[in-house]
Amino acid sequence: VGPIEVSIENNNGKAVANGRDKIKKLFVVNKFGTILRQFNYGNGQKKAILQVTDLPADVYGIRVYNGSNWMVTKFIKQ
Repeated sequence: VGPIEVSIENNNGKAVANGRDKIKKLFVVNKFGTILRQFNYGNGQKKAILQVTDLPADVYGIRVYNGSNWMVTKFIKQ
């Protein structure tokens, strides 16, 4: 997986994950590694928009799979 960029749109309560490669699976995990949400995108897509309004303020991880490799990145929900 190429670099994954994750940004939080505070006004809309969304996390946006952009990948250089296609995203086929995406997990949102808490700081302990527990999977909170899981998304499957079949053939893949380059952008995933996730609603995070119901998540409490904390540090979260996003695990992204492109079909052959995993990439992990973090975001902070305020």
